[in-house]
Amino acid sequence: MSRFLDWCEADPATCGFGDGDPRAAFEKLKADLDANPVPTASGGQANGYTLVYRLLFNINEGKVIWPSLGEALRKAQLRDNTSFLLRPPSAASYDFLNPNVVVECTDKAYPRDPALLKRQVTTNARLAPLLGPALAYGPPLYDHQHATTCVQWKGEQVSRYDGSFRAKGSAPILVIGNTGDPDTPYQDAVALSRELDNGRLLTFKAEGHTAFGRSACATDAATSYLVDLKVPARGTTCADETQPPSATPKAAPPGTTLGELRNGVNERLDRLGVLR
Repeated sequence: MSRFLDWCEADPATCGFGDGDPRAAFEKLKADLDANPVPTASGGQANGYTLVYRLLFNINEGKVIWPSLGEALRKAQLRDNTSFLLRPPSAASYDFLNPNVVVECTDKAYPRDPALLKRQVTTNARLAPLLGPALAYGPPLYDHQHATTCVQWKGEQVSRYDGSFRAKGSAPILVIGNTGDPDTPYQDAVALSRELDNGRLLTFKAEGHTAFGRSACATDAATSYLVDLKVPARGTTCADETQPPSATPKAAPPGTTLGELRNGVNERLDRLGVLR
């Protein structure tokens, strides 16, 4: 989220949000929505938590969605409830989220001491000031903010397997990690690849969650692995994330003719697989 707002500040015309200070605008928007929630078409209300909930899922798409996020934040500023960031969780969402709470509560051990729990929750909220407070003190989400719920969990704690995680004797195991993943941190992918006896890390230098289908490089590597059990060379990095468009047109190099420019554009479209 921080890198997205940096981009908004660097390219305000494309982002369309923040009027030169997107961080301050974002904090003000959250506070305004909490103080005066926006009525939604479904009869509910959208507040700061709603905004964070939607950002949490949509920012997983990576840089390609950044312009759409900017537009949706601008709509939210205008209290336009057609912004996809102002849609509260639907009833169907809880069919997905509720089982996830059960999984989280049985998979992890959370502090039972209320004082320790409070310190950890407040510390995490402080370390992530843009989205952290709403997540820390709001209802649990997918893979996020289960501590305050799970310490009250009365179900049987059955998933306490504590190793080994080496997968000794396995075939090669491909581990893919995004450097800017907001959901499964890159350092966790690095740690997992080292923990496995036959792990091989592929790094995708990109924002967002997952790489298959978002990177030709990573998709080819994953396909080769799944079909032929071939893993990429150690240290392989993919860096072909789709970048957001820029509102600043690039000047043509001196001596470039209109025909040359047109040929260059057509060449790029061919590489992207775009039909003209």
